[in-house]
Amino acid sequence: MSSQWPLFLSSHLAVLAKAMSLTSLGLLYDHTVFPYSTARMGPFETKRLAENVIELRGKSLTVLVQSASVGRGIPRYCQACIDDDLSHYGESYWRRRHNLPFIQRCSIHGELLLALPVKKHSAAIAVTRLPEECDGLVVKELLPDPTASVLMALSIGCLEAMDRREELEWRQEYRQLAERKGYPRQGCGFSSLSVLTAFRQFYGEELLDSAGLNFLPTETNAWPIMLLRSGYEVAATTARHLLVQTFLEHSDVPIPMQMTAPGRKRRDIALEDKLLAREVRRVIAKLPAGTRISVTELLVRAGGWAVFRHNRKAMPRTNQVVQDFRITNFSERQVGRRPYWRKRLGLEK
Repeated sequence: MSSQWPLFLSSHLAVLAKAMSLTSLGLLYDHTVFPYSTARMGPFETKRLAENVIELRGKSLTVLVQSASVGRGIPRYCQACIDDDLSHYGESYWRRRHNLPFIQRCSIHGELLLALPVKKHSAAIAVTRLPEECDGLVVKELLPDPTASVLMALSIGCLEAMDRREELEWRQEYRQLAERKGYPRQGCGFSSLSVLTAFRQFYGEELLDSAGLNFLPTETNAWPIMLLRSGYEVAATTARHLLVQTFLEHSDVPIPMQMTAPGRKRRDIALEDKLLAREVRRVIAKLPAGTRISVTELLVRAGGWAVFRHNRKAMPRTNQVVQDFRITNFSERQVGRRPYWRKRLGLEK
């Protein structure tokens, strides 16, 4: 029988395994996202994490579950699978395959999955109902075929695989793929601008934004190019590995990029404005209650004070977020609330 256990385990795994007449490893590999989360790790690291999870040492299980999701990790299910479950078992269950990153369709029925409606500003998502009790919405297809099918096959392969290779071996394979594809070299590595520009065109900004994985092509240390470098460790989730692997195997031959003349480069202020506004919102959302900080400190934490200070008029999105922040209880100089500022702004005498 296929996995019929929730994705998130909260009790002692060994006790659950005994209740299901399974070994602890059998429960871990066949009924959780553990094999997917560790698919690009070496055998030693995988074994160590498995032991930690079974013995509930640290926060290994929570971290591994989070690493098997991108973006907000909204729970998804297939209506045809629900009908099959009700016919065979009398109740439905959440399938691991449906809830891996970038999966849009059911691998059995080929139908678009349904996703639970989640409040816009919800930070945590907890599932307390069976799929049959949910009223989901059809997911938006952000990946066209054959890219979507390739990622699905790779993801399911990671979920079912037991063998492990060292992470450095995977990155060596990615470099060989990039070499065969013809990406230009720059120094001892590949041209980050060429690779990152082609990567964003291959997947589209909408997908990368929704997954929280977007970057600027001018970032020399953006996460996709880091997976093509050697000489040091790179902590990257399985989802990021699979995106890079699919891109290198199935993207078109790179278009030669015209080298720019030496000197100061023109910045994409519109894109930086979009990304900075999103980062500022993220920083605000994580501020503890009772915190008061200045606008300068807010932008420093978001990593964009310098660019905003010199391009304020050209960054309307970030400027609007800043103005909205000024009237909140987090603002050190709260506009429109404190008596001093209300009088100064002419809101009261």
